Amino acid sequence: MSGGTKRTGKVRDQYNFGDKVALITTDRQSAFDRVLASIPFKGQVLNLTSAWWFEQTKHIIPNQVISVPDPNVTLAKKCDVFPIEFVVRGYITGSTSTSLWT
Repeated sequence: MSGGTKRTGKVRDQYNFGDKVALITTDRQSAFDRVLASIPFKGQVLNLTSAWWFEQTKHIIPNQVISVPDPNVTLAKKCDVFPIEFVVRGYITGSTSTSLWT
């Protein structure tokens, strides 16, 4: 992608274009802050899953998505990060003191 300032993350590449940003979700697999492998179609699955959820929840709260012009690409409004993360798993166990079984 030409013209924008590029930033490379563990899984996504970001191109900044003024008040817009293009997010390219790649097939890179990462763990412990390292890229380990490439998994075919991983980027498409991640990007399209996110796009589906943003579409389903846009009536609840506005989001940054402008369009998804390609299965791996999201064009979005540039916005400030709200640093909260939720992790949902299919089980309630783990190695921390917050797991169900400790």
